[in-house]
Order: sequence, then structure tokens, then C-alpha cells
Amino acid sequence: MKGCFPSTKRPISHSIVTLLMILFGYSRRCWSFVRPFCQQQHVRFLSQQVNPTLEWKGAAHSTSGFVSHVLVEEKGSTSFEQVSQVLTERKNANDTVTDLNALELMRLGAVWFLPFDAPRDPAKGIKPVRLFEDRELQPGDYLRVHHNPRRFPAVQKYDWSAFKSDVSSDKPGIIVARNTTMGWMVIDKPPNVPVHMTVDNSRENVASCLEEVLCSYVTTPQRLDQNTSGLLVVSTSKVFANYYADLLRHKTALQLELNQTQDTEHSRDYIHKKYRCLVCLREDDSRSILEAARELQQLRGSIVRHYLEPSIRAPKHFVAQTTDSTWLECLLRITGTSDVYALVGHGQELANNLWSCPAEDRPPSCQAVIELEIELLTGRTHQVRGQLSAMGFPIVGDTQYGGAIPKNAPLRSDIVDYQASAQLALQCCALEFADPDIVEKSDGTESMRRSRRWNSFYLDAAWWTPFLRAYDSNKEADGGSRMGATTNLTEENKLEQTISVSPVQTTKRPRPELLPPRVSLSKGANKYVLIRATHPLTDTVEWFVKSAAPSESGGPYHGNVAQDLREWIAAAGYTAEVTGGGRIDYNGAKALVYGFSYGFGKGDHAKAAELIQTFQPDIDATFDNTDGLY
Repeated sequence: MKGCFPSTKRPISHSIVTLLMILFGYSRRCWSFVRPFCQQQHVRFLSQQVNPTLEWKGAAHSTSGFVSHVLVEEKGSTSFEQVSQVLTERKNANDTVTDLNALELMRLGAVWFLPFDAPRDPAKGIKPVRLFEDRELQPGDYLRVHHNPRRFPAVQKYDWSAFKSDVSSDKPGIIVARNTTMGWMVIDKPPNVPVHMTVDNSRENVASCLEEVLCSYVTTPQRLDQNTSGLLVVSTSKVFANYYADLLRHKTALQLELNQTQDTEHSRDYIHKKYRCLVCLREDDSRSILEAARELQQLRGSIVRHYLEPSIRAPKHFVAQTTDSTWLECLLRITGTSDVYALVGHGQELANNLWSCPAEDRPPSCQAVIELEIELLTGRTHQVRGQLSAMGFPIVGDTQYGGAIPKNAPLRSDIVDYQASAQLALQCCALEFADPDIVEKSDGTESMRRSRRWNSFYLDAAWWTPFLRAYDSNKEADGGSRMGATTNLTEENKLEQTISVSPVQTTKRPRPELLPPRVSLSKGANKYVLIRATHPLTDTVEWFVKSAAPSESGGPYHGNVAQDLREWIAAAGYTAEVTGGGRIDYNGAKALVYGFSYGFGKGDHAKAAELIQTFQPDIDATFDNTDGLY
């Protein structure tokens, strides 16, 4: 009988497999009951932490009042419902909230998602992703909602598919040149548009706008700050993107290698960039407006060196010297300077155009502007802006570096380059780079190498150029006042060679009886100077004030007004020093003292008015220290 039936014994391996199958089936049934409880405990654990996602998200936005963190507690909710609830709660709390609805906010790229079972460890490569559409959520899922994202409406003002030369488009085009074979294009980047997506807005930027209209691969190997305008290289090919990135690395490495010389070896440098900018001229205790302008003119052709503190924060910190080897060396060359444009008199209209009318965000100390052309030798973040600010010449409209006063203090810790209260007067105006040759590698892929051909592009105007031209067109209309406001520094430089700002010394025996009248005024709104006369033996001080028309003083400058008076005081044996100047509007009965002098600085108007009242009591003398008057 035993041989008539098959054996009931099984191999031991078969038994193990059977046992595992039984256990696996049992575990699945158990997990279906246990999973909701585990999710609930996971949510409770995360909610007990101050910042449940800090370990993988980082601290950059952990405390921002413009970000809401959501841990889903109930099954069946959707991202649309959760984001809508966030917006409603923020509005009820009177917080600043976007006008977009939940779906629009997601499509803008302002909502981030992480599933409940994802590791909270960035080292494992699991990070939140943008959530662009509505989806069903599970308990423990995480949402980060930027409920008041930064917006860049300037992107709507331009046709991103049109060339600048295309007049048929309803909006101005931005494309300067394009080479589809090599995979590059050069655009005139508008101001107030970021090059790359931001953490709370992935749509309103150069790369996304071009990608949408070109329907192709787009990347930006070169960058410009959000508020900077001008020439920007965009790549439509990964091969060209790698090629251009190599050119940039080579440029910076080369300049640091040659940093001890004043000559740049362009034959070894394969990218040349120049910037046009408008900087503030500020008067302080150490220099007048004219001296500040002369300082920039003397730097023309020289390499300016600063060091940048390594930091992700803005504004950046630039210093002229450091012993810390970790700070990054920054090099630029000032290649051109313009005339000076005063922001007083009819120049007030220029100020209103450069800043917001009535120029409330213009720094009070900024009394004039000058246009510079700069060659960038190294490429550091905020380099042009930071270096010029460190020299005492912030760029017009730059709230971060002293070129404008923010309308409101920044409230957001997540802002790296917050919107300025005025347009930034900085433009990449010239760009040259070596055109590549396509090379096929042994594996069949393509690469690029430098050729002897060059691509060169230049913009002859910036957004502020029409305002400067309008200022220049008033030259004849404003006559002598225009000359006094100083755009032509050549003649004034010649005058300063003979009329020094420093005190005039004398070796003659002091004779007080030979001193000129303390007050000498000419009718009309004329320039005046305030002079301090010092007795060389007793150090006693006498003060003098004089105003004169150009026809009386022999010229339109404050130096002309001061010349005769200084020589008269020196002839009396006293040391004469011009301490400042401005204008005096005198009609025979009243005198108003105001304004300033580019050559000598702003005078002590109160003292001048006091002198007039003291030595000519029949004149009703007042003064006005308001900035912006000339």
C-alpha cells in the first residue's frame, strides 16, 4: 500500500515558502488595520515639533510670516481645500494675502508638497516638490503654502517671442539675436524680472517665459540681478550651456591670475561684459560733489578691487582690504564717466523720473548723478552694486546698497533681492563672447570648442537715457543756472586749479581795518559764498558772505564769486577759507539763503542769514536748508 500512494512529505524549502506566504498575507491584513493608526500617530508626532519639517526643509523660511505650513490630519481632503483654508484663515487674521485663489496659487508655483511617508532627511534625496494641480491628500502629507508670493508683473509688458527690431508686435520684443544651430540667444532683459524662478513663483521669470513661447529647452548660464536690465545670454542647448559656463569660469580664473596688473589680456579672455550705470554723488564732510565726481574721473582706466564676504544673505558685504582668505576677490574697471547731472533746479524733474515722483525715495544726501561705464572682470553676486556702494557711489534706485530709500522696511526673511522702491539704474550694455565650433566626440555626442569668431552686441540706450537727454536739451533754456548746476566739469576743473578749496595763507602783517565789508549782496537769485577769515597771530575769526551775478564776478561758478573776496582778505593779512556756498535770493528788502555749491559744499545758511541780519539790519534775512534746492 505504501508504494501505491504518492509520498505526503514535502521538501523543507517548500515548507518555508508556504510559511512566508501565510505570514505575508496575515501581515497585509494587519497593516490594513494598523496603517490609519500609524498615520495618526505620525501626524501627532510631527505636530508636536516646533517646525516639523525643519530637518529637511532648512531654516530659510521656517519663521517667515509669508509662509504657512500644513500637516494634513484627515483623509479625503484635497490640496485645493487645504490651500483655500489657509488663505481664508490668513485673511480673517488680517494678514497680507494674495488675491489669487488656491488653484491659481498652485499654478504660480507657490505651493510645495511632501507625502506623509517621505523621509524627513534631505540626505536621502527626498525634498518637497511644487504642486501645480489639485490632488487628494493623505493624513500626514505636508504642504508649504506661500500665501503672499512675490509677483513680477513686468513680464506682461513684453513680447517674449519677438525681436527688438520687430515693430509689428503690440508689445516691445526682447530678443536681440538668436542662433538655432549653436543653441543660443541674446535678449535685452527687462528690469524688475528675475532670471530664474523664485521659491514662491516659478512662472514670472525669464527662463519660464521663454520656455513657454519657444516650447523647447531653455536655461540661463548667465544671470543678472532681478532689477538689472540689459544683455543676457540664454541657452536653448545643453551643449552650449556647458560651453558658456566654461567660458565664465575661465574668465574669472584668468582675471584672478592677472590681478596684480592693470592690463587685461583680452586675447586669453573669451567673454567681455560692460555695464552702464547711474550713480549717486553725495556731499559729506570729507568731499564735495565736485570732488566726488573728480575722484571717479581719476579712476577711469584703473582696476578697482574689493573683497566679498561669503554669505547667502543680501545685501552683500564688500571691503577694500581683508586678511581673511575665504573672502572672494572682486575686480572691475571704470572705463568711462559722463558729465555731472544736478538734481536741483530744473534737475528736480530728472530726480522725479529716476526715483518715484516726487522723488521721496531719493537719498537726501544725493544732490547729483553721474553715468559710468564699467567693465566687469570677475563675476560675483551683486558685484557692481556692492563695489560702487563700498566706494561711496551707490547706484540710483538701489535700496539694498543706499541708492534709494525703501518705501517700507523689508518684513520678509525669505527675500534675497526684494523689489526696489525705484528702478535700478544698472544695465549690461555690451557683451562679447567667442563663437563656438561644434565637435563630434568619439562616443557620437557633441561638444563645443572656442573658435576665433566673436559675437558682439551693444545697447546704445538704457531706460534712463531719455531723461538725461531731456536734461541736456534744457541747457540753453536754463542758461547760466544750467552752467552753475554743472555738467561741464572741464571749465570748473580749470577754475579749481587757481582757486583752491583749502585756506589761503598770507605772510603779510594783519590789518583788520583793510578787511572787506562783512556782507555784500547783489539783487536777484545769485550764488553766494561764506568765507572764514582767521587772524594769523590771535586765531580770532571773522565771517564774510558775498553774493554776485556772473556778470559781476567774471564767471558762473561759486569760485568766481569767491575769488575777489578771498584775495581781498588775504591782502589784509588774514587766512581765508571758503566753508561753503549756495544762493541768496535778494530783492532789496528781503534775502533768502538756500541751496549748495558743488565746488565748496553746502554753506551754513543760518550763519549767513545771521550775518546779513547783523550787518545789514534793514534786510529781512531768512534761510531754507531743504535739500534739492539750488
